[in-house]
Amino acid sequence: PEIHPAIWVLFFTLLGFGLRTYQLGFQPLWGDEGWSFYFAMQPVGQLLALTAVDIHPPLYYLLLKGWLLLCGTGAEKARLLSVVSGTLLIPVAAVLGRRIFSWRSGLLSAAVTAVMPLAIYYSQEVRMYGLVTLLGALSVYFFLRLERQPARRRLLAAYLGTTAAALYSHYYAIFIVLAQLLYVVLAGLQARLRPGALINSLRPLVYVGLLYLPWIIYVGAQLATYVENKRNIEGYSPLGPVQFLGDHLVAFSLGHVPVYTWAALLPVGIGLLGFVPAIFRKGPQIKLLYLYFLTPLLCGYVINLLYPFTPRYFERTLLLAAPGYWLFIAAGLDRLWQRHYHFMNVAWLALLLPVLGSLFNFYALPRYPDQDYRPLLTEVSARATPADTLLAS
Repeated sequence: PEIHPAIWVLFFTLLGFGLRTYQLGFQPLWGDEGWSFYFAMQPVGQLLALTAVDIHPPLYYLLLKGWLLLCGTGAEKARLLSVVSGTLLIPVAAVLGRRIFSWRSGLLSAAVTAVMPLAIYYSQEVRMYGLVTLLGALSVYFFLRLERQPARRRLLAAYLGTTAAALYSHYYAIFIVLAQLLYVVLAGLQARLRPGALINSLRPLVYVGLLYLPWIIYVGAQLATYVENKRNIEGYSPLGPVQFLGDHLVAFSLGHVPVYTWAALLPVGIGLLGFVPAIFRKGPQIKLLYLYFLTPLLCGYVINLLYPFTPRYFERTLLLAAPGYWLFIAAGLDRLWQRHYHFMNVAWLALLLPVLGSLFNFYALPRYPDQDYRPLLTEVSARATPADTLLAS
């Protein structure tokens, strides 16, 4: 008998959970994760004040604070919060793929998301990237459902909650809201809606803006000053469009430490098989998927020109756009499946080989070997006395 699609989604979710918990304590507890612990350990008022002059808003740190109170303060325990976010992304990718394409594409979306190295990396780091990626995907999902059923208050509440939470987790979540805004405006112009009807369609986005406005008022000029100083001090050079896009496609395909960079050509090619034919498909969901994937990359490139920030692994800042790319890969695999089942099997195997090589590197090679806090903490625990004062810089 044929296995129910929900069973396959559960299987890929459990597979993804296993990949995200394997070697959970191996990677160094590095500098940015140290900042996450630092913020989470502050009283709530101080936490809000500190994040107002930092590069990220406060929601992840508030959640981490509660998580640490519940689970304890070890590195592996703190990383489990990201494991939860990264694992939940798998069934969300499945329902997005089903709604936009088909059930088969939904299953393939779950499979692709389960094994993508970049999704696994940031399911094992005490940072907000996995959380905002999950919340962004949920925002797109509820936005699609709300478009079909605008009168349902529960859908509106779910959309507002996930979208506002994404904005309070990472500033770049605004790109997903911008993608939704562009979608509504373009759809309204195509349907020749009257101004009143178009404004009514924009109402959920206005509500999101109102929910986010208090933080923007609170942050004020502090954030702009921080970003300007960061640009002047760090002095990164902007990337050209080809390198910027290429770096992100390689990272979205094979993670930060691929065995062979050129191997990203295969997932990119499969993604194009889903990307190009989808242009000719009818249905508004396809247009939103294009905007979901491309708007963050385009906006990120513009910011790269004005305020360049390109340290190692900088692609993580646009991880929230990656699910759109993975859905196109799933659609490409589905297209091969429609031609012949064996074509899809060959493509899936060829895709898995470099992915597994990249994951082997991740599980075997420390990414920040010179920035691990844990030996320092061990040394302090062994030598410190109650009379000591610690200065952390």
